[in-house]
Amino acid sequence: MHDNQCDRLIINTKTANNAVLSAAKKPSAVVSTRKNSLSKLLLMASAVPLSSMALAAEQSSTQADSQTELMSAVSPNKPNSEPHITLDAITVKAPHPAEFKTDKLQNQKYTRPLVEVPQTVTVLGDRLIEEQKAGSLIDALRNTPGITMQMGENANSTEGDAISMRGFSGNSLFLVDGVRQVGAVNRDTFNVESIEVTKGLAGAEIGRGATGGAINIITKKPKSYEDYKTEVSIDTEGKTRAVADLNRPLNDDFNGRLNLMFDKGDAVKRDEVDVKQYGIAPSITWNNGGATRVTASAEMLRSRNTPETGIPSIGMDGYFYGRTDYMVDDFDFSEFDYSRVNASTPEEVVAELNAANAARNAAPKVNDKNYYGMSSDFEDIDSDVYSVFVEHDFDDDIHLTNTTRYSKTTMDRRSSAPYIPFNTPINIRRGTNKLEVYDKLVDLNVDKNDPSTWRISAIRQGVDRENTTLANMTNINILDFKTGALSHDISTGVEFIKEEQKNNGLTYSSLANNFPSLYQPNPSEPQEPTVSNGIKTNGETKTVAAYLFDTIALNEQWDVMLGGRVDKYKTDFVTRRPDGNSSKLKDDGTLYSYKSALVFKPTKQSSIYASYGRTETPPGSENFTFGTTGRDAANPNANPIFDPQKTKSWEIGSKWNVLNERLLLGLAYYHTTHEDELAELDENRNYVQFGERQIKGLEFSAQGEITPDWRVNLGIQTMDTDIKKGSVSGPGAVGASSRWSPELTGTLWTSYDYNDKITLGGGVRYVDEQKREADPNVDLSQVSMPVIPDYWAVDLFASYRFNDAFSADLNINNVFDKDYLESVNIMGLRANKGEPLNAMLTLKYQF
Repeated sequence: MHDNQCDRLIINTKTANNAVLSAAKKPSAVVSTRKNSLSKLLLMASAVPLSSMALAAEQSSTQADSQTELMSAVSPNKPNSEPHITLDAITVKAPHPAEFKTDKLQNQKYTRPLVEVPQTVTVLGDRLIEEQKAGSLIDALRNTPGITMQMGENANSTEGDAISMRGFSGNSLFLVDGVRQVGAVNRDTFNVESIEVTKGLAGAEIGRGATGGAINIITKKPKSYEDYKTEVSIDTEGKTRAVADLNRPLNDDFNGRLNLMFDKGDAVKRDEVDVKQYGIAPSITWNNGGATRVTASAEMLRSRNTPETGIPSIGMDGYFYGRTDYMVDDFDFSEFDYSRVNASTPEEVVAELNAANAARNAAPKVNDKNYYGMSSDFEDIDSDVYSVFVEHDFDDDIHLTNTTRYSKTTMDRRSSAPYIPFNTPINIRRGTNKLEVYDKLVDLNVDKNDPSTWRISAIRQGVDRENTTLANMTNINILDFKTGALSHDISTGVEFIKEEQKNNGLTYSSLANNFPSLYQPNPSEPQEPTVSNGIKTNGETKTVAAYLFDTIALNEQWDVMLGGRVDKYKTDFVTRRPDGNSSKLKDDGTLYSYKSALVFKPTKQSSIYASYGRTETPPGSENFTFGTTGRDAANPNANPIFDPQKTKSWEIGSKWNVLNERLLLGLAYYHTTHEDELAELDENRNYVQFGERQIKGLEFSAQGEITPDWRVNLGIQTMDTDIKKGSVSGPGAVGASSRWSPELTGTLWTSYDYNDKITLGGGVRYVDEQKREADPNVDLSQVSMPVIPDYWAVDLFASYRFNDAFSADLNINNVFDKDYLESVNIMGLRANKGEPLNAMLTLKYQF
């Protein structure tokens, strides 16, 4: 084992006179002059007396000034002429905890070691995040399988960290230090200690809507020793990133920590998509060595970005614009204006449309660097989080934690997204069998035979939103509580949460004038402005919750875990219109969530478990939005007349600490049923609450060290989704699968310390195809981009340590320059590509 992999205390062969030995027996003689030396000496003397004597001699020989002071204090009038004792060298080694592996979750609701937690949990630690230079939360989450990235719909770019996890939307599953955080935030990792990803039901722990799991972000807290780290990175696009992590004790009772971040540059191969953000996160802890500790922290993050809205999917594998076999009888020509097109009969119009569609179906791709918005587009995000953590130990087995949190997030964004490509001014009016002519396209002289004249409609979009959260959470853990022959580990608490979202409505005057060039867009060309429509909405949810978890030890090998949570919520949604009228919708209710598990421990470092749980999701819980009908809300589940949807899940699994407890292996089978989904009974979009979706699969994980020099993070997940009860057609039809839910995903990252100076590593990610069109009754050859193709991506990492303070890292991402799609919008008309080959050099200094 290398010196940098363990804490080493080496007591050399030194001499010690009788005066020094007597000092170990008479600490009062030394207190006034060398208090620190005495503390160390007494600590060692309580365990190994001879070692403590040698340690005192070691300190005497290496600190000349202290030696004189100590000797005079012990024997001021006696010469240094006593006999000497020579001791053999003693090396005491305390191994570091295995890296890439966590033994205990920071979430106080879990009282047992991770190997005994009856649920799939992946912990992404700071070493893993640091090696990959995962600057965003989304980058870090690629290290756990079963999570896919989502794309905003219509003109929306992705609002914050949009993900899908185990077949369900994960946008409302983010926690920071155990407190739910909502709002469109592009979360950065500069203030992240670790990320705890819980798969499966988490409603009993965090409340409403936790159907796919929970993502708990653990922020950095002050440490009791000095530690200063800085690093500066630059990538092949010229993007720079600088972070600093500065920790020091302020005095005997206070420790402080300051984390700083600055990030600026272009997205990889996307010259118009600029990123500029900076953050500051100060924290201070009061700890006088007593039973109570208090930490106050803040995190302020500012993002000034150009929004990424993707590129048109035209020309990509699977692209399909439209039919080429239309007949005259397919359309109503009673209102068609022939004066603006080069056609005088219905037959000529239909022939033009079929030929234009054929040309679009066979069109080439656009340049990946194309940007279809304006150079003035912007995305400003401000996020402020203020927290106070209080911890108190009543005794060794009873612990109290209280968290008070206020957070505020604002987003102000203007952008354009590419929509429909045009090579003819003729278009089918949406939702009808009538044709229309765009005058603007006539003026632009689009020609189906000349791609340089082709245009694309650009949808203007804007967001003006504010989210606030005020929360207070109290948790008490009572460990090893006896009732007869049974031992209980109890976690119980109460939570008070107020969440609010305000929206100022924005719109554009007309789509008919926004037609940038399809193949050579110019961001300097003006588009229709986005303006206020005068509509303001305000959604507010207040929640009072109480929970209790009890892990009961029946004996040394068998545990039973029982837990439940009750959430009393009230939601108000107000819409105010420009004419002064307003509408109000309300909903309130009580949600019940519970979980249970039986755990068998074959050894002290292994477990086999079976668990079952249930949670509920009320209407409008994700977006604070209510609608009067299923179809006019942001999602059809937001109508308050509907009941909460119920999710049930069971899991059977096993976890093993192997290789001297340095590697944690996990294998689980999960089965989730989501009930009372909304289903359309007919083509008039009449909704009834009877849908049922099933999601099941296997997940394997390995985290930790294979050898003291070789670290690994591995995850593989299968997922089978199926709608058992559903709509007559569409993505919710019976037999359909869940969108964006790949049947197989895998991720691997590994690194190896070649010697004390060189570390080499790398990783690979695999994502199976993701269905956009999930309706089993649809002819996939007649829809655009029915699936996102599967892909592999390989990354490499190398680090060189020049000395204990200075080192350099090199990251090469997508080594084989794989051209792949990461997300596609719901209509299949635009896409976001994965980053092409790029590299980043990082210089690090620690002092």
